[in-house]
Amino acid sequence: MYYQEVIQQIVDWMLQIMAGLLIVFTLVLVALHFVINATQARMQRIKRQVLYLINANAKIEYLRGEIYNVANTPEKHASLRGIHGIRSQRGVQVLEMVSRELNSQQVNALRVAVEADWYSAYLRKKLKSGALDTVLLITKLIGQLQIPGYTSDIEKNFMRWPKDAMVQEIGLLTLFMLGQREQVIRLLSDPQFRILLSFRTLHELFLHYHGDCAEFYKMLFPKAQDQYVRRACIRGIKDNNCEELCEMILPELSSPHMNVRLEAMRTLGRLGYTPAAGTIRELTRHEAWEVRCAAVDALASLDCEGCYDTILQCLYDRVWWVRFHAAEALAALPCRDTLLSDVRTSGDRYAQEMLQYVIERDEILAGGVA
Repeated sequence: MYYQEVIQQIVDWMLQIMAGLLIVFTLVLVALHFVINATQARMQRIKRQVLYLINANAKIEYLRGEIYNVANTPEKHASLRGIHGIRSQRGVQVLEMVSRELNSQQVNALRVAVEADWYSAYLRKKLKSGALDTVLLITKLIGQLQIPGYTSDIEKNFMRWPKDAMVQEIGLLTLFMLGQREQVIRLLSDPQFRILLSFRTLHELFLHYHGDCAEFYKMLFPKAQDQYVRRACIRGIKDNNCEELCEMILPELSSPHMNVRLEAMRTLGRLGYTPAAGTIRELTRHEAWEVRCAAVDALASLDCEGCYDTILQCLYDRVWWVRFHAAEALAALPCRDTLLSDVRTSGDRYAQEMLQYVIERDEILAGGVA
């Protein structure tokens, strides 16, 4: 009996010890689970950071995702502070890239984040003393997000790189997008500010102006020194249907610059400014065939029926393009029989061939010929 009691006590102690060990082991497993998960998350972060350092695409995707998170955050809480590498050339590059893909609400949130003092100080420092690539990226970002307060720094960069067309193009584009009317007018009216851009590029910049276009052209045109600028103003008046400014550009029909004169004719014709019809009618006899051709198009827009005789005379022009444009204008008139009779009476074989070509072409395009 004594031995049995001793054995029973030993068994009880062993059970208690095993129960305690089981509890401890369970607690250790739970703790180990949390430790392992925490370590894995940390290792994942370390792994991502290493990838960002050695893989440019991974870094860009990280920045892109984080910037989108900021853009989708309510404006008052939007911040770039938690984004690793946002204050770098690559960070600005991805910011500018993403800013072109956002809707208006997202742009507002991102603008608030970029305007934060700690980040704007970085942008201003780089805009003043950074390398050319970085300066161009920041300038584009300012324009995309329409952030005020940097225009004087942008203008100073025109002086830092006076012969770089890209600096001028992106800088002016940003000023146009910000609607900086007085600053743009002052620059484009300054004879010392040499335009490095083509007319096509300059015209595209005018299309991005944010503000009252009519007032902008009204103020800039009389002061513009460069003929590209004057021509871009005239084209802009046409593009924006600023009919009230037609009188201002009427004198350009006698401009010594061919392209300005042609642009003025096209604009006045497109906008239907009938007081210009008399002068344009005289230009159908100009020595330059380009002027005669543009004059025919303008008359066709202004008063084709009223200018029938004048345009008919252009159908007998010695230059193919003038005859072609005259035939297009006349073929659109309702007096087809009278037109054909007049051309046959003239005996001009080339005029007859051109008119017949335009009529048949129009019928084919309209599906009238099998």
